[in-house]
Amino acid sequence: DLCKLCHSKKNYVLPIGNINGKILLVGEAPGAEEDIHGKPFQGPSGKLLYKAVLESGINTEDVAITNVCMCRPPNNRTPSKEEMQTCVPYLMWFINQMLNLKVIVLLGSTPLMAVLKLQRIMDKRGSFMNKDGRTFLPTMHPAAALRNMNLYPLLVSDLRTAFLHASGQIEYGSYKLIDTTDAATRILDRLEQVEEVALDIETGSENEPDFQHDPILGCLLYTSD
Repeated sequence: DLCKLCHSKKNYVLPIGNINGKILLVGEAPGAEEDIHGKPFQGPSGKLLYKAVLESGINTEDVAITNVCMCRPPNNRTPSKEEMQTCVPYLMWFINQMLNLKVIVLLGSTPLMAVLKLQRIMDKRGSFMNKDGRTFLPTMHPAAALRNMNLYPLLVSDLRTAFLHASGQIEYGSYKLIDTTDAATRILDRLEQVEEVALDIETGSENEPDFQHDPILGCLLYTSD
């Protein structure tokens, strides 16, 4: 009774899958098919999600699936902030029941905002984030990949990253902030001792490096992994 959505729904759409699994997939809210069957991801985007899960190497027995909201918003609109806030405690309760959980995959902008209070899913996708001792991996909602199949390989890649983390093949990085000359010198000395280095450079311009206005380019964030 805390949320008006419960009065217009046909069924509560509760989590499915293995509560002892290592991976939890969190979507936005039920659609028409989910409202009828009472299970998440039953429509076309759900079929694409299951296809991506299999292609990523994830064992379906290692997965649980749910949404931020348990009731269908009218006309499949995006849940309001109040609707999300009502259901998030139930989502967090379910997360706490998954004792073997290793990574929570946030499918789209709604779970990213509801759980981590962040926006711009395409800027955040594919990067591990940590909150309250939990590891999160944002990616696009499969509905976005359904509309633009060029995004589908990115969805599979992000799910593959989640699988590798859950299976212990990659770990959440140990990050260090390099913001002094001495720290930068030490890091440069260290980089001379390794064979391969990956760099992601942010500049002051969206179109080209703005070296004349940003000669220092801020600071460097790296992971020892």
